[in-house]
Amino acid sequence: TPSRAKSPRSVIRVREEYADALHGMAADDRIDILFAFDRAPRAGVPLRQHPRGEKDRPPRGVFTIRSPHRPNPIGVSAVRVLEVRGNEVIVEGLDAWNGTPVLDIKPHLT
Repeated sequence: TPSRAKSPRSVIRVREEYADALHGMAADDRIDILFAFDRAPRAGVPLRQHPRGEKDRPPRGVFTIRSPHRPNPIGVSAVRVLEVRGNEVIVEGLDAWNGTPVLDIKPHLT
């Protein structure tokens, strides 16, 4: 289980033609990153799973846990913006692998 004590820094690169859509985004903004679980298996996804794969915890419905193994492989992470440089957004706290396709960026609602 990865430690939550230190949030990793990540660089999100948007296509150049969409760079202007980042206008107004600034350091310390909270945003939601929607991404594809492109490496998670799709066939035979169990609808009840042990949270974090820990067998000592009782199974729960997949819509109640943060498993990447889902009927619809879309993930979301609430992150903090550290910096915006051109078409790049440097963030802290993104829970996705390097190279994961980003589907959308939205302001975080609290």
